[in-house]
Amino acid sequence: MGPFNTQRYALKAGGTDGDLNYMIDAAHFSTDGYREHSAAERNHFNSKVRFELANNAHLTFVANAVETPFVQDPLGLTQAQLVDPTQAGIGAVTYNTRKNLS
Repeated sequence: MGPFNTQRYALKAGGTDGDLNYMIDAAHFSTDGYREHSAAERNHFNSKVRFELANNAHLTFVANAVETPFVQDPLGLTQAQLVDPTQAGIGAVTYNTRKNLS
């Protein structure tokens, strides 16, 4: 928990059981942002499972997923706008500028 309604929750676990080694990591991040029109949300999941086989060989499976339901982009500010650094840049709100990971 932090300023601007910033929240991060994470879970990480791992271990070894005989010839099996594993690790999982998942997290959620969200914020309203310091600036107008700068809210964001991100979720990620990573995992790895490793099996030790005969003759020093091993088999590893890796899975990763990232989801960004929304990431607003407040755009840059002109020198004149720096009197209020929390405002969004020209056109950010009007055109609902955002970042898209697809």
